[in-house]
Amino acid sequence: RKEKAVFHTLNKLSVDVTSKVLIAEAWVPGYAKQMVQDTLVRASQNASTGMAAVLQPLATKEKAPTHFRTNKYTSCFQSIVDAYGIARYREVNPAVLTIMTFPFLFAVMFGDVGHAVLMIAFAALLIAKEKQLAKQDLGDMVEMLFGGRYCIMLLGLFSVYTGVMYNEFFSMPMQIFGGTRFRCWQPRTGHALTAPSYSGWAPDSFDIRDCQHWGGEVKFPYTSRPYVFGIDPIWHGRKTELPYFNSLKMKMSILLGVIHMDFGIMNSLYNNLYYRDTLSTLCEFIPQMIFLNFIFGYLCILIVVKWCTGSVADLYHVMINMFLSPGTMDVQGQVFEGQGGLQVFLLLISFVMVPIMLFPKPLLLKKRWEKAQREKS
Repeated sequence: RKEKAVFHTLNKLSVDVTSKVLIAEAWVPGYAKQMVQDTLVRASQNASTGMAAVLQPLATKEKAPTHFRTNKYTSCFQSIVDAYGIARYREVNPAVLTIMTFPFLFAVMFGDVGHAVLMIAFAALLIAKEKQLAKQDLGDMVEMLFGGRYCIMLLGLFSVYTGVMYNEFFSMPMQIFGGTRFRCWQPRTGHALTAPSYSGWAPDSFDIRDCQHWGGEVKFPYTSRPYVFGIDPIWHGRKTELPYFNSLKMKMSILLGVIHMDFGIMNSLYNNLYYRDTLSTLCEFIPQMIFLNFIFGYLCILIVVKWCTGSVADLYHVMINMFLSPGTMDVQGQVFEGQGGLQVFLLLISFVMVPIMLFPKPLLLKKRWEKAQREKS
């Protein structure tokens, strides 16, 4: 095996017959030049051949390959990004941003304190025994988990935060900040009911069935403060739990998704500015930002306005009518005054951006290529 490895390496070298030496050409990171030189010197000394290896920089017009320095903490996130595509030389490395965004977006979907604690315990076990496990053959599945041990730790930590926000521990509600802020109201008088004489109901913690049995209605008083952090525990186990949670998480996912896409498009601007690629900035970055934010960014604004004003408008209805019936506005989709005219303006500008994204850049690049071919001939 050792001889095969030697011959395999020698086959990668070229022979200089006049100087009777072997020549190897390779890309070396700038920070590693001294390390390579020291390694060659030690190899020559250990071989006891009396000949020294020389490291000679070569001038070339070839484009350098992409190399990112990683460690045991960042290598997992770099592998995730490289699975989708490797950035060009000197481009922004998305893996640096992924270290924060990937665990948080996972936690938004996974948020549960109980399950997060199990993930943290598993990751802590792998980290505590990493020196021992690194020397073993763990197999494909365990090796993948071991390589992502720091990522799993972050996933668990972020999921604890979102789990507290969702108020879930193994899908059960928690009352860390006290009981629910909803109260049992008397429909006739409009006042909150006092605690009944029987046990099982208290002003700060009660069951809806007890309130209804007592002849009241569950309402949230405008004079009271909401639950301190996260979702009020009264929502868990109710008939309206699924519609409420689905609506909340779907709208929150739209907000986070659009912000994430805007963040990604901004990275392309940094690359364009570095390479002085004005064509990509004008024909890609600007129309992409306008198209994304004039449609989906507008939807995000409607979501925030609806949350802040308590509007009962159906945003599904708003977005469908925005494309099928531009300019028309009914009560079901009304969020603010002048909404119909604004939607027509946003839609027209967005449609104009589509041909700008598709046609100018390819045609201009084709002309540049034809001009370069004529100059060569």
